[in-house]
Amino acid sequence: ETDDEHFFADAVENRPNYSLYLLGNRPHESDFGGVILVDCNPNRPDVDGWLSHYVNDGAIILEKSEGGVLDYIETSRARQNCVICPWGPSPLLATFTTRDLKRGDELFTSYGVSYWLDAKLERHDSVPKTDAILEEEKRNFEFYISSIEKCSTKYNYESTWFNDVFEALA
Repeated sequence: ETDDEHFFADAVENRPNYSLYLLGNRPHESDFGGVILVDCNPNRPDVDGWLSHYVNDGAIILEKSEGGVLDYIETSRARQNCVICPWGPSPLLATFTTRDLKRGDELFTSYGVSYWLDAKLERHDSVPKTDAILEEEKRNFEFYISSIEKCSTKYNYESTWFNDVFEALA
């Protein structure tokens, strides 16, 4: 039995987000025959405008419980000062601030509950999605969608120009 056969046979098909469930529970090494591949060059100089990979989450889940998840959501939301969202031609992402910042302020977004739970939990361990957690996740999603809509309106000219440039290249 290959790694893929093992992980796909063990997947729970009725989960709400099947693809994330599969990808979040398979060792990434299995895609590369057990060899870890790093496709980056840490010595490469930064390029202005392409720095969103430096944006951190303002919190992490410290405890695998409803309280730990709710504490994470509250702390992450309080520290979040930007969103990373689709912009221009796919698959480009852009980082937009959600409030005024001063020079030197660190940029924080929210990676979301699933990111941290996948990082903290054992393969079949879980934290139930209680009504309180679902309500807070809904608030975060509404904030995210609202931020995308504001950015789409505010930067409509730039987004349209960017799309036109990419279409001309095609």
